[in-house]
Amino acid sequence: MPSYNKINVLYFYSKSLNAWSVKSSTGAPAARHMHTAVLRTPQRMLYVFAGGTRDIHSSATGQLFSDLFGYDVAADSWTQLTSHATPRALHTAVWDTASDRMIIYGGEADDSSKTKLGDVLEYDPGSDTWSSPTVTTEPNARSGHVAVWDVTSAVMLMCCGHGDVSVYNPFVSSSEQHYNDLWSYSNSAGWVELVDFGSFTPRRELAAVWDANTRSLLAYGGRFTSGELDSMFYYSSTTDSSYQETVAGPVHEYPYINYNNFYRFHGDFHNLEQHNMDEKQLFYHDRQHNINKQLYF
Repeated sequence: MPSYNKINVLYFYSKSLNAWSVKSSTGAPAARHMHTAVLRTPQRMLYVFAGGTRDIHSSATGQLFSDLFGYDVAADSWTQLTSHATPRALHTAVWDTASDRMIIYGGEADDSSKTKLGDVLEYDPGSDTWSSPTVTTEPNARSGHVAVWDVTSAVMLMCCGHGDVSVYNPFVSSSEQHYNDLWSYSNSAGWVELVDFGSFTPRRELAAVWDANTRSLLAYGGRFTSGELDSMFYYSSTTDSSYQETVAGPVHEYPYINYNNFYRFHGDFHNLEQHNMDEKQLFYHDRQHNINKQLYF
């Protein structure tokens, strides 16, 4: 497999101008991929957490991070914050608007087995501290999953990913380490399983967004045992149902490819602009991996 250099550049995408701009790199995190970036909207603070320099198919150790950086959009400046104790990559992050804190889930550990993690971390920006809530029922540990924040229900929705445990999946009629279950999490209620097996292909390393108008999770692409996927699926929290879309999406591409097409979806996919970057509105650059969170202004 090829290997690419990682860089530490922050890009803004303007929807109105359909144009990109480069922001300050002074004090920015070290170059990396497989990290997360999440926005604290009222304060316009972007939080970049963990990730690493290890190639996605490598089992090398000592190449993952546990650091946390904040980027002030208005001031165009970076600040290093308190790190967590456990390095990780391919995890998820959402901003809990109810308690004003960042929630981290899962990922892979910095060991040669790339052990999947199943812990929940919470970061409080007011005190610049981390905590690890105690939970009872919980999903199988995993990496390469997706998570979104449902403002109405004040819960994190988490779906898919790849684990160390094989589970028989009726949608594909085989035992798989790729998952298509869906869970909700909140600090008060803990984990609640919403969907045991979804009506869509299990997958990892996909991308997802939350549609607040229809209260639906929309997810696209990813990888399965058979290869890369170009399908989209939906989960509606209103009807508690999921289905896989039949409309053709962008041609599936391997995560190592240098993506240069920018798409939007509105009943169909439309190519907006060719650019030598990943498909993101605001992102902390990750040349090798295409799963960072999309952030809108």
